[in-house]
Amino acid sequence: MEAVETLNSFIDTTREAREIRRALAVKLEREGYAPQEICGILNVSRSFISKWKKSFAAQGVAGLRLGYKGSRGYLSPVQRSTIITWLRDQKVWDVAVLRAYVQEHYGVEYKSRQSYYTSFKTAGISWKKTQGANPRKDPAQVAAKRAEIEHKITDWAPEIRSGKMVFFFVDECHLLWGDICGYVWGRTDQRITIPIENEKQRQTYYGALKLCSGQTLVRAYPTADSTQTVHFVEYLRQQNPEQRLVIAWDGASYHRFAEMQEYLAEVNDSLPEDEWPITCVLFAPYAPEQNPMEDVWLRGKDRVRKNYHRCASFSDVKELFVDTVDQQTLDFPKLRDYRPFSQMI
Repeated sequence: MEAVETLNSFIDTTREAREIRRALAVKLEREGYAPQEICGILNVSRSFISKWKKSFAAQGVAGLRLGYKGSRGYLSPVQRSTIITWLRDQKVWDVAVLRAYVQEHYGVEYKSRQSYYTSFKTAGISWKKTQGANPRKDPAQVAAKRAEIEHKITDWAPEIRSGKMVFFFVDECHLLWGDICGYVWGRTDQRITIPIENEKQRQTYYGALKLCSGQTLVRAYPTADSTQTVHFVEYLRQQNPEQRLVIAWDGASYHRFAEMQEYLAEVNDSLPEDEWPITCVLFAPYAPEQNPMEDVWLRGKDRVRKNYHRCASFSDVKELFVDTVDQQTLDFPKLRDYRPFSQMI
């Protein structure tokens, strides 16, 4: 009981929460609590209990006190190496979790968060934005579809080179007024505010990117549906009246069914497939990165964000966006990836 009284006195006099938790773990163990009970009460591990039990037995309350204070290094090279190895083995990272680990195993808590950031950097872990990934995306299907499109482009290469066929990448974009917000340079002591009356106000655009030239054609529509899709495809046809069109796009329902299906049946008029005025090619499901037109939309939105100071209204946002993406000759690695298969360059 003398040891318990000593622990009680220590708990009453110390102001360090970490020292109190160590003393409580030892005290509860000496009072007959099972290790699993102590773990639940104090939210510690069995190794924590064992470590401080042994330390108290060897040094008394002195063994429960924090080992080092001040700005000098707290950990030995071996301890730092162990922490880095532990970090690399984790699946999810957080400063609070690292702090708790270092405190529990080495009795150390850094005053500056930068010390923890340094450990993350040494372990090859950085602060980054999460990205969505559709679990239904099938990598094998994406690769197979890519190979299929490459094969088709190779077959069509003579017609494309001669100008008898035009290959378009087509996609839709929904520009929101709120898209103007993003990361920009600014004074550290000032907030950057942008006047936005309704950040969800939007404008839908259909866009096409030519495989060979990189030329873009963009038009605004009230929404994206079968009716608007037919209008845009017909617009492309009017711009290229003497050529067969190939349209590569995703499998959205308004690309494949309803009015679009009827339109293609009428235009192609029971002709052999190799004579169709319009041929549609689908990308793999849930793989928007296959479409180079996605990069065009990204370029437009990036320019809007960088020039937020020029946009006092949503009309300004739309005007700047369209000036960036319509009737432009653009080039992207994603677009160039398709060209060698048609020997365009």
